[in-house]
Amino acid sequence: MSFLQLKTMKETKENLSKQKNLILIYLRCILDCQYFYNFKNINMKNLILCSLVFMGLTSNQAFCQNADTKALYEKNLATLKASITAFENEKIDVWASYIADNAVWTPPSYGSAKGTKDDWKKALSMYMADWDNLKLVNASFLPGLDSTTHNFDGSVRYYGEWTGVHKSGVKTSVRFYGTYEFNKEGKCTSGGDYFDVGGLMNAVKPK
Repeated sequence: MSFLQLKTMKETKENLSKQKNLILIYLRCILDCQYFYNFKNINMKNLILCSLVFMGLTSNQAFCQNADTKALYEKNLATLKASITAFENEKIDVWASYIADNAVWTPPSYGSAKGTKDDWKKALSMYMADWDNLKLVNASFLPGLDSTTHNFDGSVRYYGEWTGVHKSGVKTSVRFYGTYEFNKEGKCTSGGDYFDVGGLMNAVKPK
């Protein structure tokens, strides 16, 4: 069972528990009112039935929301994996087709300002030109979270290692973390690449 499925099941159980508690409090208030004020016009069976129907509807809504979020994540994950494959195959224009024109890129270099799609494309083109056999290995893809609600929001992140052979003949392997957000059209609008770029460059510079 995947991390996303476990998280979804946990959230659903928590939502159901909260809803049940609210309904129990609601029914308790009704019982107290009937006891103290003798509200004979209250039909308890109908109230209980309505409460159960309400719980069922809200539970179903929670299941639907989780299913929609999972589907969105899977769609964006497929896009990210396709862009990674394009980069590995040194097809920069194919990679660019998965990126929104207004995308914001967070580069890994110390002190670097946020960049544009063109900045991102130029950086990747440099790696394509200077390295052969670029491959992502030991990758672990995970769903991203909304920074405010901490709920899944369709974004994708991953841990992994990028390996390759520099034009100098030096074999490299660098641990990598990336996080990516997408728009309704399924294109990446925000990307953050995090790895030891300084260490990588030092490893391939002439001795």
